[in-house]
Amino acid sequence: MRRIIFLNTCGAILAILFTQNASAQSIIDIGVGASNMDRYSTNLAYRHQINDSFRVGFEIQYGFPKYRFVEAKPFEKGYAWSISVPLSFKITEQERIRLDGFVRTGFRFQGIIDPDNNGIEDSLLNSRAVLFEAGLLVNVKLTEKLNLSSGVLLPTAFEIAPTSLFEYMGTPNFTGGLSYLASPKTIVFIKGVTGPAFGASGDTYKYIWSMQAGVRFALGKNPTTKSLLLEPSF
Repeated sequence: MRRIIFLNTCGAILAILFTQNASAQSIIDIGVGASNMDRYSTNLAYRHQINDSFRVGFEIQYGFPKYRFVEAKPFEKGYAWSISVPLSFKITEQERIRLDGFVRTGFRFQGIIDPDNNGIEDSLLNSRAVLFEAGLLVNVKLTEKLNLSSGVLLPTAFEIAPTSLFEYMGTPNFTGGLSYLASPKTIVFIKGVTGPAFGASGDTYKYIWSMQAGVRFALGKNPTTKSLLLEPSF
């Protein structure tokens, strides 16, 4: 049922986005990935380029857990999804190199199926967390069609239910990726995040990594070099 709700939500978001004004410089990302947290995940993101300096968006991600935590206790069988609002802003740009600031806030919802471990899916333990990350992103225009992205992030996840604790907090993570203009309206990309993690007095993650590949579609105007700029996902 949760997967059906998720798919219906994604469909509704796509329908709304495709009715946007044709003159708007907007993009949609559809991606799939994997991480040390999830066996695999799906991601749907919308981003609007307000002007040359500011980009804001909305992102929803659904994961199939492999190694996640509730109350600092690991679990494998359950669900995990998040919604977030990313914002990036240009700090400086010189020829082919651009430096951006990046901020993202969001909420994560996850749950354990069969938390009493009796082999029967007769109960569900839900968890909620506030997500936040900030960092610096460097994008290098290698050619008119190919962009290289790298940067450093400070991610934080604070569980607010069923208990209150920092699941991980403030340790530098590194991000990188490539994007390529495959056609006048289509960009393909691959990106990843990796780095140390610490939280719950050492009882949760020690290290984080994730990879994602996907397709970006331009709405309205044809893509510009700004359309190639990549931002990390949770």
